[in-house]
Amino acid sequence: AISTDGAPAPKQREGTRKATVVALLERGGGATLEEIMAATAWQKHSVRGFISTLASKHGCMITSTRRETDQALVYSITK
Repeated sequence: AISTDGAPAPKQREGTRKATVVALLERGGGATLEEIMAATAWQKHSVRGFISTLASKHGCMITSTRRETDQALVYSITK
């Protein structure tokens, strides 16, 4: 991974909440807010705040879409 300033991004430690969220967002279908909250024990505003920093601090491109079945907002990392 490359950070926004062009330098190589530092490796993530396994087992951290950050690594958990990134892994959820990288999986095929992405993750809903509720799934991330359950995996991290964070509140909604904490999850949204972390997701908003992924682009600026970690160089990730985040997309959000609505699922057709239940209209849940699904976040995912695009490459």
